[in-house]
Amino acid sequence: PPILYGLFKDWDGKSPFDPKDLPVAIYAEMTDASAEATCALDVELVAITDGLKAAGWKNKDDFTFKTCVCENYLDQISDHTDTVTCIRTNAAFAKHKIPYQQVEGGVVPVIAHKFFETDLPFGLVTFKDIALMCNVETPMIDAIILWNQKLIEKEYLTEAGTLEGANIDECIVPSRMGFDLDYLTGGGASAEPAAKKMKA
Repeated sequence: PPILYGLFKDWDGKSPFDPKDLPVAIYAEMTDASAEATCALDVELVAITDGLKAAGWKNKDDFTFKTCVCENYLDQISDHTDTVTCIRTNAAFAKHKIPYQQVEGGVVPVIAHKFFETDLPFGLVTFKDIALMCNVETPMIDAIILWNQKLIEKEYLTEAGTLEGANIDECIVPSRMGFDLDYLTGGGASAEPAAKKMKA
């Protein structure tokens, strides 16, 4: 999501682009704007894991994006300098392309694609819910969700910052499934989620 956000955050959803001005490989040709958004998201995701640890989660792993990518693709990365180079020079990522469609006057990104349609309800919205439980501020996650949900004509996150949008039931939202912070951090790992207890 942050790569596409960096590319298309100011797009009106309809105006065509000159294909010569757009990258094709989503990771290998990541622009500086996309890199900036990716690094900002990385900081927020780590802050969420730190919030879980502060609440009692015993996990001591390093969840920075660079560490996670290197653990899985070390031999396929040619430049390990930082997060951005680990993405751009990862051979395993090189084959992934941004889907475009021809329209009058140029091209536009294909919105009906997993890059736009699945990373919110099964990814960033889930992280946002956990962030709210941990009282972690997530301005980049918020910005990406608000931007992306408009493109796919959904509402998950409200302008007020709550996960009470009209389509929120399409998402994986731990708090709405009965999982509280105690459960997520291991304090209630052996017990049933709160929602199940209430139904019993």
